[in-house]
Amino acid sequence: MDRLTLEGLSMEQLREEAKKCGLPTTKNQHTLIDAIMSHAERHRVEVAAQESQSTVTQTTLETPARVEEPRASSKMEQILALLLQQQQQCWG
Repeated sequence: MDRLTLEGLSMEQLREEAKKCGLPTTKNQHTLIDAIMSHAERHRVEVAAQESQSTVTQTTLETPARVEEPRASSKMEQILALLLQQQQQCWG
């Protein structure tokens, strides 16, 4: 929730939002809004860090794919491979 939205809420709604976040309620509207905004920012940072760690873990746990030599599947590929071999033999 952004600051403008919070500023449009009543004190009762702000107190409810603070309770949802596990924050103490006060009688000062600006203090409540600041507390809710701080909590939201900390929560976003924690979630981003967890997602980043999750991505790193998944990446490191994956088994590398086995790389195989490509096979000539068509006649044209076979002919090209043969010509390349002959050319290498002539020049090599």
